[in-house]
Amino acid sequence: MMEKHLQQISDATPAGRHALVIMDCASWHSIKLNSQFKNLSIMHLPPYSPELNPIE
Repeated sequence: MMEKHLQQISDATPAGRHALVIMDCASWHSIKLNSQFKNLSIMHLPPYSPELNPIE
């Protein structure tokens, strides 16, 4: 599912633009998929960052 979601973000990003997706360290977010998408970068939050992720 994560790959499909990232594909939707990549498809919605206009030509000539680049999208940055910020993810926490949930197990389904830990897969390194950004090499599949030319207009998409993935940045992972540190393992424990309550100031950046209010759910923690």
